[in-house]
Amino acid sequence: MNAATVLILGCGDMGSAVAHWLFRRGARVLMCDRARPAHARRGMAFTDALFEGAATLEGITARFAETPQAVDCAWRVNDAIPVVTLAEHEITASFRFDVAIDATMRRHLPHPHFRSLAASTIGLGPGFTPGGNCHLAVETQWGDSLGSVVRDRSTQARTGGPARLAGIGRERFVRPLPEPCAD
Repeated sequence: MNAATVLILGCGDMGSAVAHWLFRRGARVLMCDRARPAHARRGMAFTDALFEGAATLEGITARFAETPQAVDCAWRVNDAIPVVTLAEHEITASFRFDVAIDATMRRHLPHPHFRSLAASTIGLGPGFTPGGNCHLAVETQWGDSLGSVVRDRSTQARTGGPARLAGIGRERFVRPLPEPCAD
């Protein structure tokens, strides 16, 4: 039996956790993100591979791959998850996927219809409607439904802020300083 081939859109903490779990269980995983994505959790996500060439989380490594040929090589060697910044049309022209997972966790933009990327598509978080823009969705909002598989309704809308932990909410996050202007 061949290993499932899985495309994960988004290299942040959510996509990294899914990729890590699937790779450890033998799936052929490809992660895709923008060239310079937001990277709020450096050291905690495979996003670092886009900036440093490689990133290791709990014994699993992800490596930046520039071309479809580099992805093929990574899959043959099977020692790391390839991470690309290729356009979706380049990826789907080169590979067929059993599953595509959107883990981009968009905050404001509606999720595109990505059901054509794979035989099965899974949306993580707000903005997904099974039968509409995905086949299945997973609830990511804090509360009793967190982690539940959604089949017959849309996922919950984003609530607008982090859950309070020990009484501390948004103030526990540090915002980066703006880039200095070049003279």
